[in-house]
Amino acid sequence: WKSLVRVRRNHIFLLFSLILPTIQVALYCLAVGRDPVNLAVAVVNEDRSGALGTHFLRHVSSSVVEQRPFSSVDAALQAVQEGRVWGMLYFGPNYTHNLQMRMQDITRASALTVGNSLINLTLDTTNQQVALAIQSASVQAFLAFSAELVPPQHSHLAELPFRMRSILHTSDEKPRFVHFVAPGLMCTMIFSYTVGLTALLLVMEKKSGILDRQWSMGARVLEVMLGFAVTQVALVCLQCVLLLSCSVQLFSLPHEGSLATTVFVLLLVGISGLSVGLFVSSLAKNEMQAIQLAISINSPAMIVSGTLWPLEALHPALRWLAMLSPTSWAASATRGIMTKGHDLHSSSVQMAVVATCVWSAVFLWGCGLQLSRERSTPDAGGGPGCCTDQAVVQGCWGKMLNVGRRSWRAWEKRQKNDSVILSRGVPHNEFLSVSLPLVSLESLIVC
Repeated sequence: WKSLVRVRRNHIFLLFSLILPTIQVALYCLAVGRDPVNLAVAVVNEDRSGALGTHFLRHVSSSVVEQRPFSSVDAALQAVQEGRVWGMLYFGPNYTHNLQMRMQDITRASALTVGNSLINLTLDTTNQQVALAIQSASVQAFLAFSAELVPPQHSHLAELPFRMRSILHTSDEKPRFVHFVAPGLMCTMIFSYTVGLTALLLVMEKKSGILDRQWSMGARVLEVMLGFAVTQVALVCLQCVLLLSCSVQLFSLPHEGSLATTVFVLLLVGISGLSVGLFVSSLAKNEMQAIQLAISINSPAMIVSGTLWPLEALHPALRWLAMLSPTSWAASATRGIMTKGHDLHSSSVQMAVVATCVWSAVFLWGCGLQLSRERSTPDAGGGPGCCTDQAVVQGCWGKMLNVGRRSWRAWEKRQKNDSVILSRGVPHNEFLSVSLPLVSLESLIVC
């Protein structure tokens, strides 16, 4: 109940917990995975035997490639070296003539003719994504350009000599990189934020003495852990619903499977993050230690989860670490649900459920073991006061006995000083003043 009251009173914390994972995923969808546009490319056209070079340049996508004419190859290469353009397209002096000779009799074309009929593309490969975008735009332009050079009845001769088909189960015709990253990013965001927010809960209660008072009132370890878990699980449910709604509705991410299955997997990821956060919080002595432990767990969990790059590209020494991480299994399962329509009968989803449940059980057991050790050891938590009922009783009785001894000594001293008055008969007001230490001692014992 205290956790619910804390969340209800702290509206900023509640808003932060709910919308920050959604904002992170939204920023990623807006900033990462989109096709590069307006890429400057130098064009050197020395073709004087015809206009096929110019005709090819018309088919290059103007939204992707921004053509900048140069007079010489040396000037264009210098611009590439200086970073003013991303590449160079070069057409030789007799490009049109050599291309026509090659297409008329391809079997008898000499090596010189074939070489002079090529389009030379030089790229700045320091940025791989930009280089791939220019290369893809050039290939698509050449396919459209070649289709116009052959007769309509032989248009198939201008196509590539193999057929590519996709088994992607999404309605989007062109898969994008964000479709690969977004499912894993949802899992890692839910896991990371749950770990970070939960890691500070027990530390704050230790520091303020609330946890010690709970132990003194007879609270059990399971009851304390459930008090934290119920509130955090409710927040994770709201995070999952808000995250999926924003991803599917606003950014049109594909979702071929069941929304309930996706929410179930993300909820298990959140519970595993909750268990890790409670374990970290039970080990940490202060907020700085909790933050350091949480960061040391969140960063590897995101790097080796296969969110930013396929697991098959990991170094062999890191693959065993990826297999132990719950986010890697959950990211693969969520990606399969959203893009391929997997359900609970799929092996990837079942492995994600098993991995997250085992991860949660291990760390919750570790947290319970640590809290039990602190509960059975006085002052183990670092907070004020004692940590067990027996320690509290012993401390209280010690204080009571010390006060009683001081009161008794004061009363004996007062009795010696008032012995003369007592022998003559004690008035009512003086009897009260002499008996005050006894009354105080009696009330102390009653309390």
